[in-house]
Amino acid sequence: VRLFRNYSKHSAWVRAAIDYHRRMLGRSVFEIVPIDSTEKLNRLNKNVRSEVEQFLRRPNEAEDSYGTIKEQWIEDYLVVGHGVAELDLSRDLTVRGMRILDAARIGFVKSWDGTDRSTPRFCEFKDDSGTIIKRYLAHEQVFCLVNRPMSDTKLGLSHVETLHRTVMALLSGDEKNIKN
Repeated sequence: VRLFRNYSKHSAWVRAAIDYHRRMLGRSVFEIVPIDSTEKLNRLNKNVRSEVEQFLRRPNEAEDSYGTIKEQWIEDYLVVGHGVAELDLSRDLTVRGMRILDAARIGFVKSWDGTDRSTPRFCEFKDDSGTIIKRYLAHEQVFCLVNRPMSDTKLGLSHVETLHRTVMALLSGDEKNIKN
């Protein structure tokens, strides 16, 4: 992850590509609409839509905008391979707040299969080494989207990791050609 973050911070080309997507998605305007576009909104649906829109305008006590949260989330999604936000939930599981977590410090509990809701799905590590667990997080507490999910890993394959592998393959091919 450190290598991929270094690419994202110090390579002008990688930074430009990430910034393009961050800005495009971060500035996009959200609209809450019914799944079925032919359905008329009743009073209850209008109230729910209003509550969701109000939440997205001010998703946490730090008064981060939803756009700012999306930009940070997209950065980790592209660089680390998954983006993670922690949800502040009330007792009835209504979302009261949202804050971005450092995706590099979030682990996926391997034994979680969704059948036992008392088993945590995620863990947060104390540091970048990923050896000491700070706390466990339940499935409901986390909004996580995995970039390019695969059957052999829960972490996902990031765009920057794919770029790194491609560059390394090109360089090793060039080196072999030079030696030949």
